[in-house]
Amino acid sequence: MPHITFQPADQFSSEALGALFTRAYADYDVPVQLDSAGFASMVALYDIDLRASRVGLLRGEPIALALLAARGRRGWIGGMGVAPEYRGERAGRAVMKAVIDSARRSGLQSIDLEVLTQNLPAIRIYDALGFHRRRLLDIWRRDSDATFPMPPHHDVRALEAPACLAAFDEMHATTSPWQRDLPVLQRMADGLHALGIVENDRVGAYVLYRMNGARVGIVDAAAAPGSRAAAIESVLRTLIRERAGSPIRFSNVPQDDPASTAMYRIGAEVEMQQHEMTVEL
Repeated sequence: MPHITFQPADQFSSEALGALFTRAYADYDVPVQLDSAGFASMVALYDIDLRASRVGLLRGEPIALALLAARGRRGWIGGMGVAPEYRGERAGRAVMKAVIDSARRSGLQSIDLEVLTQNLPAIRIYDALGFHRRRLLDIWRRDSDATFPMPPHHDVRALEAPACLAAFDEMHATTSPWQRDLPVLQRMADGLHALGIVENDRVGAYVLYRMNGARVGIVDAAAAPGSRAAAIESVLRTLIRERAGSPIRFSNVPQDDPASTAMYRIGAEVEMQQHEMTVEL
């Protein structure tokens, strides 16, 4: 392997980091393009610590990066990639090892990440570094031309996202993945639409989403204990009616989450899956 050196990511501009991120993910199953503003927004949204993140350089040229986020003693990999022409040189494993060492020095106790199940080269790296699979996360899609189901008889209405998030902990039966956890949703709240069910002046179920052009991107769906999946299904069916003709996508839903059952019941299909993996430090 050529000799790669590493520097903290905060030594580089958002423009340079966004360009490197885009380059590393250019031929990924889900390509990502980030300009300076987009990269800075991602850093703020997901608690990415650029001082603890690492950029790999070969003869002074940035060729790899691993972004490390932190909340308390937990860490998360917000992106790891290598420029296409330098893959196969163990640069991915090297930059991951550098960021894990950085996480230990920062006092983190664990690191989580998600990786598409078909991304076998990355999975081999994570396995070799001691990550273990915790659970599968499904990426659901419902096409706009699917048969439209009428909603059941429930009082589903427009809500305010902050009111829904105030009940976040009691509404979730499973632990949310990093990028859909409460701190992220609170930062997104001003740009989110919300539909839900209110019972006895309390939110009983909700779906939070944003519009990406004509597409609906669900960011959270939850319900109070009881018939969680049925309540979420009712809100989703109303969402389909109100956004008729719009495809729906809901990413990284744990398979044991009631929202997963609800997505299946409305005719959605699993488009891709990700392994959620963890390493203890």
